Amino acid sequence: MGRKTYISYMNDGTTVRIHGDLGPHCAECLDVAANLCDYPIGGDKTCDRMICHQHSSLVGDNMHYCSAHFAIYKKDNPEMFSNVISPFKRDQENEK
Repeated sequence: MGRKTYISYMNDGTTVRIHGDLGPHCAECLDVAANLCDYPIGGDKTCDRMICHQHSSLVGDNMHYCSAHFAIYKKDNPEMFSNVISPFKRDQENEK
């Protein structure tokens, strides 16, 4: 069996190729899976999709959702995101 290859995303947008066995891959890319999706799917079970930091959305203390479940969470909880103002818009309002 060949060695595993990972492609990790850096904060500046560049990528780094890593060879070795660092664990499972992210379900959405070739990065190392750092989290499991904690979205409840019923019966005390969660999604458990393996996701990297790039594809994880932190929604609570050590609680992460995959991209698909985060989209559902945002749709079902608009009040959680209604007071969010983009920095660009906030800067324009401060200039008035």
